[in-house]
Amino acid sequence: MQSVTYRAVGNRNKDKDISQGGDPVMPEQLVTTKQAAKILAVAEKKVRELCARGLKYGGLEALKIGTKWRIPLKELDRFIESRIGRS
Repeated sequence: MQSVTYRAVGNRNKDKDISQGGDPVMPEQLVTTKQAAKILAVAEKKVRELCARGLKYGGLEALKIGTKWRIPLKELDRFIESRIGRS
């Protein structure tokens, strides 16, 4: 899986790369729908459908930033564990 680098936003930390010891803005790692699809071994379209469905209806708890979905890695772990328990 590709490494994801986050940049802090706002005036205080403008363009300060948090992977180099800057202040963390996001406490969790977020992945794109493409990365999530690779982890779950499904099509990217299916990941977008799961994000749109939401946690309440058996989907993924995800953040929509503009038009793009971002999924916390912890949520992917939870989702996989819930599916393994069904088998």
